Amino acid sequence: MPWKILTCIFPLVLLGACQSVGAGQYVGRGEFDTLTRRVGEVEAHVGLPPWGGGLPAIVSARDGLAYTRDGSTLTTAGAQELTRGDPTAPPPGLQPPPGYAAPASRPESSTYQEGQNLLKAGKYDQAAQVFSRQLAENPGGRLAPNARYWLGECHYAQGRFREAAIEFQRCADDYPRTDKAPDALLKLSYSYDRLGDGPRAMAALDRLLGTYPKSNAAGLVRSGHGHF
Repeated sequence: MPWKILTCIFPLVLLGACQSVGAGQYVGRGEFDTLTRRVGEVEAHVGLPPWGGGLPAIVSARDGLAYTRDGSTLTTAGAQELTRGDPTAPPPGLQPPPGYAAPASRPESSTYQEGQNLLKAGKYDQAAQVFSRQLAENPGGRLAPNARYWLGECHYAQGRFREAAIEFQRCADDYPRTDKAPDALLKLSYSYDRLGDGPRAMAALDRLLGTYPKSNAAGLVRSGHGHF
């Protein structure tokens, strides 16, 4: 049974058990311990969440509060949070055990270098997958413009000029203030030329020369080395 469902069911079961004692009567410590032990037995069968906290609290019919295993109470808001939110995170009022840490995401530079190595080895499909993953994980990262540009190069190297044009266009539009924008416009013009779309190819060159006249890419065009 899913963890989130259990957190909804067991407090209600225990609440019913507490109510059966009768109005105006309190649940004794022995009954409380028995209920706690029964919950622990069920936990052993259904499994615990990753952080190891188990079912976090028992709801009292006497005062409506949620009590943790050590007898302390959670706030009303904390008790309400027991049945929603991230099932893998510790419930409010409780801390994960010592040594627990959420999985760390891979550094952006590491992923980018992996893509570069694959690209240099001519493994364009694999490189494209790595650059795409980097962009998904770090869309606003420092190396995102580079990853977008080289993703376009992966497509271009395989003759997928339409896909390449899409990536070069996005690089120029999304990161206009980076040094990859003029390079992307130059390769965008190449891509449209390979697709037989002369007007768009020339439009990309015009944008390159007009917006980035001092860039290396513009210098190549003016010198004649950046022709199609």
